[in-house]
Amino acid sequence: MEIKFKRTQNFADVINLHKQIFNEDNKSFFNSIQSKDHYKTFEATHNNKLIAYCIISDIGGEAEVINIATICEFRNQNIATKLLDYATDNINAKTVYLEVSHTNQPAINLYKKCGFKEYGIRKKYYGDTDAILMKKHKN
Repeated sequence: MEIKFKRTQNFADVINLHKQIFNEDNKSFFNSIQSKDHYKTFEATHNNKLIAYCIISDIGGEAEVINIATICEFRNQNIATKLLDYATDNINAKTVYLEVSHTNQPAINLYKKCGFKEYGIRKKYYGDTDAILMKKHKN
């Protein structure tokens, strides 16, 4: 497995992987961030095939995890952990934020494993579902 930073100007493979994993077409969002330098995309590949990605907004000393995903057959192999650790280690921000559905226990476990701590809740952020706010301070 290889993990690397990728420029967001051309990431059709990330768009396709997102659609495969989440069964949604979020192409308009991806197109809107392609020309913005503060969005950083990190990829994990296996045999030159994209198996996971992480997008982080890194601006003004703070960062936000926008999205992280791993294809099903590569889950539970610490790939997302390694990818998120690599991504947060390779950005400029000293504090990294994210929000996650309170029902998404696998993601919550991943974030805690990577050093994120809960600091608040956004009620009904995902329709009827609350979001847990988490952050990580880098050394």
